[in-house]
Amino acid sequence: MVCRSRSNNSRALFDVKRDGDSDQPRHFERALSLSKENNEANRYEILKKLSTMLRSPIISYMENLNAEAELSDQDCRYLTEMINNIDTSQKSIHVILQSNGGYPDAAYKYSTMFKAMFPKSFNVIVPMAARSAATMFVLGADQLILGPSSEIGPVDPLMQSYGTTNCLIPAKDFLNSMSDLINKCAEETDPNKRKTYMARLRRMDPVFAKNCEESIRSATIISHELLRNGLMRGSSDGQIKDAIRELIAGDRYVRHSNIITPKAAKDIGLNTEIWDMQDERWQLLWEYYSLVEELFRSNGRETVAKLFEVNGYTLTHKHELEGSGKAKEQEPATEQPNN
Repeated sequence: MVCRSRSNNSRALFDVKRDGDSDQPRHFERALSLSKENNEANRYEILKKLSTMLRSPIISYMENLNAEAELSDQDCRYLTEMINNIDTSQKSIHVILQSNGGYPDAAYKYSTMFKAMFPKSFNVIVPMAARSAATMFVLGADQLILGPSSEIGPVDPLMQSYGTTNCLIPAKDFLNSMSDLINKCAEETDPNKRKTYMARLRRMDPVFAKNCEESIRSATIISHELLRNGLMRGSSDGQIKDAIRELIAGDRYVRHSNIITPKAAKDIGLNTEIWDMQDERWQLLWEYYSLVEELFRSNGRETVAKLFEVNGYTLTHKHELEGSGKAKEQEPATEQPNN
């Protein structure tokens, strides 16, 4: 079960960058500079300022939405590396998150990991998008922080379609189609039409259908646990179940690609704070997001697909670009962070 498209045999190259021990002060200008030589210094300065305003350390966990990147098991080591480079004594954390999604089990693992390590306050900030499995990660937070451009999405699982190599389909769509054919077979009085429906139904793998049912059940159980201890802590079981119906099988969000806006997130019952355009915290966040997007732009034969960052310490996951323009992931670098 996955919650977005993925590439097979994915391997990563991580670059390590640590802020130097310079005695020179770093000056941050509100007039945003996107020059390469200032990008990193400005990102660090923004994280430092935003951390002071929020009275909490900040970890940036951001994917290039235009690259073949996903929330996956291999992120655990690098998220742990980020945690090792911040002050954990406050028992609170803000995570800046951007992702198209990935694996629900990984999202559950990281969400519960942050919750356990930062019991006082675990908060997620979404400057642009945290979709699918990334939304599942968000559900376990104490607070979700969104702004004018932010979105989350449904958490219904996608399945690798049988008989194909790269096609992903929503599990609920397959089950709904199968149910529709069963009803047509039962109700159709024309023998020829009924024969056609029966032929289509026989081509639908019952084992695959069972996998779809189990994946939806798993997503429901995970979402319920995360919400009960996270964004809907203190809500009734009925309210949590209503929210899960909206996120997985609701009438409002019928497609996996549907957008859940900041207001809609609050309407569902998620503990959401909305920053407006005039909020200084949002302005700082947007400047940081713009700098990260500049970093994500292709440079020669490489593009940065994923960023893990705290103030003064950065890991980037790069893709090598082939002649066709498709990103080819590379072997992990042997260089290790120096503590």
